[in-house]
Amino acid sequence: PVIYNFEILVGTMPDFNPINHYVICPNSSIVLSAGPGFDSYLWSTGETTESIVVEDEGIYEIRVGLNNCFVTKTIEIEISSMAVYDLTINENSVFVNVISGAIPFQYSLDGISWTDSSFFENLSDGDYTLFVKDQNSCITSKQFNISSISYNILTPNGDGLNDFISFKKQNNDVHVQIFDRFGKLVFTQEFNTTGAITWNGRSNGNALPTGTYYFLISNQKTDPRMGYITLKNF
Repeated sequence: PVIYNFEILVGTMPDFNPINHYVICPNSSIVLSAGPGFDSYLWSTGETTESIVVEDEGIYEIRVGLNNCFVTKTIEIEISSMAVYDLTINENSVFVNVISGAIPFQYSLDGISWTDSSFFENLSDGDYTLFVKDQNSCITSKQFNISSISYNILTPNGDGLNDFISFKKQNNDVHVQIFDRFGKLVFTQEFNTTGAITWNGRSNGNALPTGTYYFLISNQKTDPRMGYITLKNF
């Protein structure tokens, strides 16, 4: 009989252990890299490069080859849920009420300096942007406006003191509405080019009873600003 000798070479499986899960922000992308040093690459997208750019949620498969040995791994991409929140504005302060999102959150008024506190106070009049950052470093923002009034006590008795309250127009303000404690609208007026609205404690020319009234200033780009007025009709 004829005897043949064969040399069998057993290849070494590629050492390949990529991170298998990433969370990205909405409308963003991420570079998935298999790393250098392999003879071949094949992604489930059909690409044959060392790295690919993806922006869609899902599971991606990558097969790498070295010396005719192959290893296949999967990488899951998850899109973070952006924070959903409301702003409560009271004179010169703002409170952030987060409804949902990936906790914990941080907050900022400039997108640079961050704090764990969701309450900002002693704000000057003007336009602001409130930034909220979740645990995945995804950031969303809302614009708001601070417009304080110099006093909130109204005593329209003709003595020249606190006979009316003036609301100064800020950027993109639309109109002022005033409600009684039952939610009934007692006064409304749109801002005009003069940039100010005054109220003397009357509704349709009639003096209103003493009590607490609530104003709402609507804005085209930010959440409405709210506050209260103590009316004393003697």
